[in-house]
Amino acid sequence: MENQKLEQEALEKEREEKRRIMIEIAQEEERKWYEEHGDEDYEYDEEEDE
Repeated sequence: MENQKLEQEALEKEREEKRRIMIEIAQEEERKWYEEHGDEDYEYDEEEDE
């Protein structure tokens, strides 16, 4: 029974690590996208430029 508990804890740690890695990858992809495309939703005030 103790062995099963240790195995379960190891599996949970592995799942948490995989989830953390996936979040980091998604954040990096999002950062790269914004670096390439900028924030297209931002509305520039053209009157101030003139």
